[in-house]
Amino acid sequence: MAAKDIPKGTPSMIIPIDWVVNSHDPYPLSPYLDSLSSECLLIYRLLWDRFSTAPTKPISKKFTEIIPETYHTYALWNETERQWMHEYSIQFFEYNHSFVLQDEFFKAKQILEKLDFVPKELLELKWFEWGYGAVISRTWSYPLAWIKLGRGEEVTPDDYAIRTTALYPVAENVNHCTVPSKERKPHILLPMAMKDNWAAVVSQFNFKAGQEFCIEYDEDTNGELLFKHGFVLEKNYLEEYYIRKTTDRCTEKRMKEKCQWTLNSYEVNKRFVEFLADGKGNEVGLKKYLNEVSEILEGSKYSLRDLNRLLSSKENPREDLAVRYGIGQRMLLEQQIKLAERELMMIYSERLHI
Repeated sequence: MAAKDIPKGTPSMIIPIDWVVNSHDPYPLSPYLDSLSSECLLIYRLLWDRFSTAPTKPISKKFTEIIPETYHTYALWNETERQWMHEYSIQFFEYNHSFVLQDEFFKAKQILEKLDFVPKELLELKWFEWGYGAVISRTWSYPLAWIKLGRGEEVTPDDYAIRTTALYPVAENVNHCTVPSKERKPHILLPMAMKDNWAAVVSQFNFKAGQEFCIEYDEDTNGELLFKHGFVLEKNYLEEYYIRKTTDRCTEKRMKEKCQWTLNSYEVNKRFVEFLADGKGNEVGLKKYLNEVSEILEGSKYSLRDLNRLLSSKENPREDLAVRYGIGQRMLLEQQIKLAERELMMIYSERLHI
């Protein structure tokens, strides 16, 4: 909780930069794994700190001992669990990460099997998945130069091109919240800043005393939050639903003769409605849109009421998350229907001079 008012942009939690566990910090396995992605480099660094008997960074060793051994990030779901997501959602896209989980593991395993000083746990997929869950849900990725600047080290131009994945103990316990839309301009502040041998968690918007201090992990949809962090938000105004319209007037992404509109945000889709109405009270376009979205909602396997009923009966936390994901989508589409209905009523009111 914030002990006092915290203005936007204020460093609100200070961490010694020596506590930061960075994917490019040297340790005994570094020379052998330098071809892996920065995420995998950090996975094996955490596994080394957990299982090696050699001296390690104390804060990293302690951190690895308190990380739970189970995660609900979508990347670790089995096929049955993934099927739940497709069953309860209206539209679900697999989130693509920068590397394929098992491919990276087997690539590293072939290297590590030849080294006689490697703990056996580093050769087991279950522990690699544990490390993956920790890294994907609890870290930030920044240019290596930022870490070096924070430590007062010499920086080369190449360091700005190298992406490093880093774990910030203590800061990784800060919960997620979505930055309010009115605070998103002119830009969102990055949640971490590094300078003079410290790292700081920066306030991304104004907090009042007594309010929980939290940060936006990223500008993520529910699918991305589930994939990386293992949770979804009931009302995520960054959630997305894609719909394609054939039109000769496209102001967004061009796709030959079609426009792909992203129905995201409970607050910004008035622009889409204005386009359908063509700025001239074109209720034909609005009605067509309203009918199309209504058909999608009504044609889905479960209603919002059904999913809310199912939620109380789901004991498996992953199935519970799949149901919540579907609820969030249906709430978004219902919001779009209300928006279109309101615009139509405004058109009719103006014509009738009400």
